[in-house]
Amino acid sequence: MPTTFISLDTALSLSAALTGAVTMLIAIVALFIARKQIRSTREVEALNAYEKYHHLCLLYPELGCGEFDYANSSIEERRRYITFALSMLLTVERILVLFPRNKVWRASFFDDFAQHEAFLRSSDFDEFRPTMDRGLLKLIDSFLRSSTASRG
Repeated sequence: MPTTFISLDTALSLSAALTGAVTMLIAIVALFIARKQIRSTREVEALNAYEKYHHLCLLYPELGCGEFDYANSSIEERRRYITFALSMLLTVERILVLFPRNKVWRASFFDDFAQHEAFLRSSDFDEFRPTMDRGLLKLIDSFLRSSTASRG
């Protein structure tokens, strides 16, 4: 049985091809791991921001639990409440940047918006609209339409 040898050029070509394939495989695995880490970091950031808002709700239940009487409050009480509500909206905006089309987050935001619906429908809120993110405003308007539809 004759022995078959491959030339040095062929061996080098095979070695280079194998090295290229292994390098590509390592790059794909690294990309997958990096993507997973980025997503995990984004989720932690979003959850931390949301937790901070809910911590404020616990500290100031009169402002965050939907029982604030917006129509019958003093100017000073409204200022305090508006600051609180804008804090919530900034949290929502921050999370929307991280997860713009996440249905679970959207449902959570609608629950939070419901606690502040009187403010979101007020002329006081309209003053802040020009400075707000377009995605946030679309979400708020969607909530307000769905809230109106469910009431009547």
